Amino acid sequence: MATINAVLMPFASMAGPVYDEQTRTLNLVSLVRVHDSIGQWMNPLISIAAVLQIGEARIVGSELATTLHAEEALSGPPGCGMRSEPDEMAEIIATLIAPMGKQPSRWAVAEFQEAVDRYMNQPPALLATAGGAGFTVEFPYGDQSSLCQVMADQPHPRYGNGCFILQSFPVAAKSDPEGVMLALSMNRSELMEIPFGYGFGSYAYRDGTLHFTSFFPNALYRPGLLPNIYFSCAQRAREMSARLAGADWTQESFSPRRSTISRIMDRLSGR
Repeated sequence: MATINAVLMPFASMAGPVYDEQTRTLNLVSLVRVHDSIGQWMNPLISIAAVLQIGEARIVGSELATTLHAEEALSGPPGCGMRSEPDEMAEIIATLIAPMGKQPSRWAVAEFQEAVDRYMNQPPALLATAGGAGFTVEFPYGDQSSLCQVMADQPHPRYGNGCFILQSFPVAAKSDPEGVMLALSMNRSELMEIPFGYGFGSYAYRDGTLHFTSFFPNALYRPGLLPNIYFSCAQRAREMSARLAGADWTQESFSPRRSTISRIMDRLSGR
């Protein structure tokens, strides 16, 4: 499980690993709610997520199988058998996503500042700042806060430039294996049952913190997508506060004194 955490989860793009104990198989999974009001712009995201799963399975499948002394699960399309040549959709990473990733990130600095100014000077944000090609926002998390960073200057090792999302939640895991198991269980909850936000990404555990990582390649850029990413992260932050910190959000949750900066200032002043 530590190998899965190290190889697949920290570099997730739009899917995460979910282990099926009954079939003893490891699957890459994405999950998102789709309704009429978002279907038009969400459908391309789902299509790209599916294509990235194919590519990632081809890239890391054999490596994980060797390391874990497992077998690759190979099959063709239902009722068609194995293809002699890959479907052209499977080549989109090489023909479209990777070339576009070599261009500068399509998410502009001004978009991050606009998102903060328009949406984050109020709940569900505790505190938010824009800095260059990104923003950082704190959400209530029990009696403290969780951190969300959305950045356009952190390229993906395979897909190049785009928009990187990192949410961090302190947890009281007793050991690294326990933390990794927690990350995998959260993947199952969000990617197989009910998505907390947009189920594009994966949880990973490191140094007492549970992280959710996601990456939207340049090819997925759409004007207005950034605020939707923010509100998706807010939904996840609320769910994690309830599940891991035992506290759903209330009006009191948004007291400025719960932000990290306020807590640091309180400690410095001896309060």
